[in-house]
Amino acid sequence: MDKFVRIHGGDIWWSDKSLIDYSSNLNCFISYKKILKALKSMPDSYFTSHPSVYPYQLERAIEKFLDLEGCVVVLPGSIYGIHLLIEGIRPKRVVVPVPTFNEYERVARLHNVKVHRFFLKEEESFRLCLGEFASEVEEGDLIFVCNPNNPTGGLFGLEEMKGLLRWTQSKNAWVVFDEAFIDFTEMKNTEKLVLSNENIFILRSFTKIFSVPGIRVGYMMVNSVIRDRLRDLVPSWCVPRFAEELAFNLLGEYKNLDVVRRVINREKIFLYKRLEDLGFKAFPSYTNFIFLKVPHNFKASVLKRYLLERGFLIRDFPEYEFLEDRFFRISVRKRSDNIKLIKALDEAVHEGV
Repeated sequence: MDKFVRIHGGDIWWSDKSLIDYSSNLNCFISYKKILKALKSMPDSYFTSHPSVYPYQLERAIEKFLDLEGCVVVLPGSIYGIHLLIEGIRPKRVVVPVPTFNEYERVARLHNVKVHRFFLKEEESFRLCLGEFASEVEEGDLIFVCNPNNPTGGLFGLEEMKGLLRWTQSKNAWVVFDEAFIDFTEMKNTEKLVLSNENIFILRSFTKIFSVPGIRVGYMMVNSVIRDRLRDLVPSWCVPRFAEELAFNLLGEYKNLDVVRRVINREKIFLYKRLEDLGFKAFPSYTNFIFLKVPHNFKASVLKRYLLERGFLIRDFPEYEFLEDRFFRISVRKRSDNIKLIKALDEAVHEGV
């Protein structure tokens, strides 16, 4: 398969029928009332005039929120940080533990940067092992660690992050922690690592936790010594004024996420039990999706087609041949949807798809 092909969840626009989208890992437990109210209250000028050349006010608001003065770069979606860092650093290699978010590898290859894959092991529940991974690092590497990892759901702890940082410093390498899903966890204070380390970059997004993929606002946390140099690489007028204003509003909503996390964990427990009863192997997840292995003799791509005919879309992984078409990912949705999915999977098992 062409490694430059964009393969992601949430690609529903090609379908002419209504789908229950389990392929997307957005938070479906967020209420849109406040978001819609904020959008409707915005003046026409937010849509008809140029936005700020660079969103300095939002940058300062995020720094105040995180208590990280001089360490934030606002991005047109956190995914732009992948492009910015590969272009700005020009590493000898990009190192990725796979399976993971495939844009790290895709963007590296577009920039003609060599990619080194570190294969996560099923027998270790696809968890990233610090010792084994660190031994793969070479001078000049740029390492991407999706934390929690998409699609496996595994979490690299704070002490492990510090250990990898020490090792990369000794190797004159850099490490990127992509924390697009960190708000689904109880992990705290990872952003403080940028205060004393110049070789770390942390990417975050409003997209997943607030379920606003169309807004395209994210940010990167970096050491203050190099912040301005990276900020200069961000294109002018890249964050629309309405998106900047909505991000201001969303910063005030973080304090309300505990209830959402509890509901997600409750539904995750429900799904784990039902899925394992049906013969699917469910791997530990710290976020709002579950990585699964199909029962013996099943193929994930065949199961995907079967479910699609019944109105469900799941995420399989044709871009990773080493997974042998045996694994797929589902998001954690509301109970009514989850019951319907379990019923469809039960039928698939009994029909021997």
